Amino acid sequence: MIRALWLSIKLHLFWLAEAFSKRGRQLAPFTLRRALILFLFFPIAICVQVIHWIGFFLDEIFFRNYRRVEIKEPLFVTGIPRSGTTFIHRTLSRDTEQFTTFRTWEAILAPSITERKLIRAISWCDKRIGCPLHRQLDHLTNKLTGGFANIHEVGLKAPEEDYLSLLPVGGCFILVLALPASRSLWQLGRFHEIPDEQRAILVKFYKACLQKHLYCAGTDKRLLSKNAAFGSWLPDLRITFPDARYIFCIRSPGKALSSQLSSLRSGLEFFGTMPAADVVSLELQTVFAHVYRILLDETQSFLIDRLAIIDQSQLKQGTSELLESSLRQLCIPITDNLIKILAEAGEESQKHKSGHKHVPLVAKSGPTEFNSLVNDIYEEILRHPYLKNNDR
Repeated sequence: MIRALWLSIKLHLFWLAEAFSKRGRQLAPFTLRRALILFLFFPIAICVQVIHWIGFFLDEIFFRNYRRVEIKEPLFVTGIPRSGTTFIHRTLSRDTEQFTTFRTWEAILAPSITERKLIRAISWCDKRIGCPLHRQLDHLTNKLTGGFANIHEVGLKAPEEDYLSLLPVGGCFILVLALPASRSLWQLGRFHEIPDEQRAILVKFYKACLQKHLYCAGTDKRLLSKNAAFGSWLPDLRITFPDARYIFCIRSPGKALSSQLSSLRSGLEFFGTMPAADVVSLELQTVFAHVYRILLDETQSFLIDRLAIIDQSQLKQGTSELLESSLRQLCIPITDNLIKILAEAGEESQKHKSGHKHVPLVAKSGPTEFNSLVNDIYEEILRHPYLKNNDR
């Protein structure tokens, strides 16, 4: 825990220095919005992390038994961003009889057991007086997320990516939107570039977060995790969770990149980092290429009951059958309740129309070899026997 805290302090200091560096000011010029981010938003975020760390240390005093929690056969939904990971995660999370997953309020407001118990006590009191606090928090969440809710449903009780619980230790990739000049943040998308000792601290901290979730939610449930940013973490996750199952989502590289850049537009505008669009585009191309290569290399080592690959283009074609087949391959029990959930998800998928309007981000296309190189890897993955509905 001390090592994780020290890592967090170092990273936050590095980020601040990078933001004020010559390159940082080029990527995000000092406009009024940018000044508010650095001199108001950033300090508030630091204060929130301090509160979390107090919670973590109180956990070590009052709830040390969380360390004994076994994470048995967790299911990780990961892959390339904008490839269907959210849809699959939120579909499976409806099966509360079998799965448990992080909710937004846990990941952002209460990564510690101490904070969870405190917030639940406050929530209990709030319900007794008509939920005024809950309504205000929902309103604030909607105001802060703005148009992002059209891309990714946001709500305090909504199933959420648990990599947000890594914010206190500086391991959350989404921070690149606010700090595009940070080398350490971009490396989170190319995980093997991070020094071994730092990777070990991040993965150990992440495991503790999952243990704390199960400690509160119940150890009789299977942990369901969704992290589109964890594609390059696959080798390290395999070592830390040797009995884990994985659903790895992929998508045509060019389409995935274009969709991701479009979805990031609102975040770049909010943080005053739109001038960094070219760098963001180039960095993401490197990350995407890295993740596809990691998947291709790692598939050689996976047993068939540990990894299922799903291509995004297949999800609207027999959604329920595709997901059921993937789960059976991974030896995950298919209950009557889950069959019903998958069938409903299939119907919803056919009717669903995204509220997100795709607006291409004006940025350099990057190396001309990106599409050809990564597409070759993508086509090779499409021929892999673990790809569901593999009729290619």
